[in-house]
Amino acid sequence: MAIFNEILVGRYNRALQKLLGIKGTPPVRQIAGEITPALAMFYGVDNRFLETWYRYAFTFDQPAIPGLTTAVRFRNPANSAIMAVLESVKIWSAGAQNIQMRQRDTIGDVNLGASSQIQGIERRQFLPTTTQRSNVNISTDLAGNQQGTIVQLFPMPAGGSPLETITFEEQEWVIDPGQWFQWFGDLANTRWVIDFTWRERPLEESERQ
Repeated sequence: MAIFNEILVGRYNRALQKLLGIKGTPPVRQIAGEITPALAMFYGVDNRFLETWYRYAFTFDQPAIPGLTTAVRFRNPANSAIMAVLESVKIWSAGAQNIQMRQRDTIGDVNLGASSQIQGIERRQFLPTTTQRSNVNISTDLAGNQQGTIVQLFPMPAGGSPLETITFEEQEWVIDPGQWFQWFGDLANTRWVIDFTWRERPLEESERQ
């Protein structure tokens, strides 16, 4: 039987139980009846996994190929049932070029080409699984696919220092199911590198459409 102001988002209760070693039923079943809740559970990246956040990393290194430009797509599939947050995107280019960041517009929920399977960068698992693979698809197109709408442009010097495009938390990119972003290098026959670090968690019931 439901109780007054019952909490139905179980991952916060599970985080409290795991962190504090509490036995038995969920330690916090409901919130107060007045305007008194204070939700400040984040206490360091080492404890994000208690709230079912998992962290991942991936790098794409495009060698110089005559006549070819490159696009890399970071896609959260529509049926993934997860929320992804890009924490870090670093770009480096051997030649002076513009790197375009594009997002989905009229193009549907598809990969560019072959996609990669990514393992988590933490060995700890809160869910009872042996591996925690990413639900995100990272795909590439060596023909320089320019789909999507440009949202950012990064002029890259030849062989300069890697550019960190996310420098503080408010710049992180939230990628909901069905959304994708892609990065396109507009100079052919040039090596360039892009590094991603992100986190994922399951969608809450209120977030599902």
